[in-house]
Amino acid sequence: MKKRLKFIVSKLKYDSLLQTIINAFKLVGVSLYPYYVYEENSNSNGPAKQIATPLKKIEIKLAEKNDMVQFLDFPDMMGNLERLHERLDRGDICVAAWLEGKIIAFSWANLISFEFLTEKYELNEDEAYLYNAYTAPTYRGKRLAYILRHELYKILTSEGKRKLYSFSIKTNTAAIKFKKNIGARIIGSGLKIKLFGRWYSYNKTAFEKSRVLVQT
Repeated sequence: MKKRLKFIVSKLKYDSLLQTIINAFKLVGVSLYPYYVYEENSNSNGPAKQIATPLKKIEIKLAEKNDMVQFLDFPDMMGNLERLHERLDRGDICVAAWLEGKIIAFSWANLISFEFLTEKYELNEDEAYLYNAYTAPTYRGKRLAYILRHELYKILTSEGKRKLYSFSIKTNTAAIKFKKNIGARIIGSGLKIKLFGRWYSYNKTAFEKSRVLVQT
């Protein structure tokens, strides 16, 4: 009981007002997901300004199928090995950072569709959706996210992908800060609600409304 009370006090002390409200709604079976949709500029030198990292012997390269098993060691990863293989089979790109043969950070790009939460939208040939960027806790603050984003930009632009999109939940302050630092532009703000297992969308962005919905 004491641990539970300490947890609640800690959440009240450090969470934003918006996160506190969201946590309160979860107690009655309502999950709120306020989000931003971003357009990222591959010509922006935001990541390039911070390309240096204090880590030595870092290797940056594309991850392949035989590397996917390492992803299952990350506690924040969702999905199983089959799902990760499916991403690569459909043409998704994953840039990863290796240290002494072990993956410590990664960032994905989908070249076919923009997928988040409950929906999937078609992308045009010159577009890509950037998603699932993650750095192992031990190596955060080492600019790896910027390095991987910069590498993704180079790969995608070389393949003719000039329009790059991503999204972030508004309460994810680290992601919001990262997007600001790389010069990403907010092009929409929306809200999705999960009410007793059913999903609802409110205030869809103009980006979503202009797209062909291929899955919900």
